[in-house]
Amino acid sequence: MELEKIKKAINKKHPGAQVVSDSKGLFYIQNEDGKDIANLNISKALDEFEFDYDDYGVDRFCSVLNSEPTIPHSETVLGAWNNAYTAMKAHHIIGVNNDRFNPDKIRKDIIDF
Repeated sequence: MELEKIKKAINKKHPGAQVVSDSKGLFYIQNEDGKDIANLNISKALDEFEFDYDDYGVDRFCSVLNSEPTIPHSETVLGAWNNAYTAMKAHHIIGVNNDRFNPDKIRKDIIDF
């Protein structure tokens, strides 16, 4: 897919998306909130994590982060846009299928049948 079509698709879902370079000189696309579009699952896990101030809080936190797949940043700007586009499409497909095969929804459909 050409760059302009990728940019248009990403900006439709994430207005204000832009290329950013990390501390290693690698590129990624951030949304209007400054979050990496290709790794929004990490941001979501951070937002949903409930911190308990006990001895195991840090271990649980690390476990949650390590369980989330990550997409590495790219050496090229085009690669960063491709990563963001691919991740955006993958998150959509996963989200749609999770809704269709949600165990609670299946149970409800069986009971209503």
